[in-house]
Amino acid sequence: MRKLLAFAVAVLLAAAYAAGRWPERQRRLAVEGEAAMLRRRLGDAEARASLARHLAELRNLIDVASRRSFGLARPLGTAFFDHVEESMAGEADPGLRDALQAVLGARDAVIAGLAREDGGAVRLLHEAEHRLRTAAGHPPGITTPPAAAAGAPP
Repeated sequence: MRKLLAFAVAVLLAAAYAAGRWPERQRRLAVEGEAAMLRRRLGDAEARASLARHLAELRNLIDVASRRSFGLARPLGTAFFDHVEESMAGEADPGLRDALQAVLGARDAVIAGLAREDGGAVRLLHEAEHRLRTAAGHPPGITTPPAAAAGAPP
């Protein structure tokens, strides 16, 4: 009888312990799931912010190069491509990584064009802007100045 009573007490204690731990475990799992979701959202937000910085930097470069201020555009171009290369190393999204790689593929041609004061470099920069906007899911917008689109000299 004593053994049966000791066994019953042990079972009741184990059940009480498990019943006390169950809600705590459920809360912990819920918090861990929310933390994982927030980490994903933070990663997405950081990727969008990085892409927005690239687009702003590229837009500035296009504006400077379009004004034929190639002396100012060369260091801006070098910095832009360096920043794209840095962010590509940590990019997890394959579509965005491909777009960044394509932009980097034009690096040598753009930098050489800016050094030669060749207006064709601006066309390559517009193509890079189009790639980044497409990768970001934004509408392409106006990437060619209206005068150039109409065939007028820049």
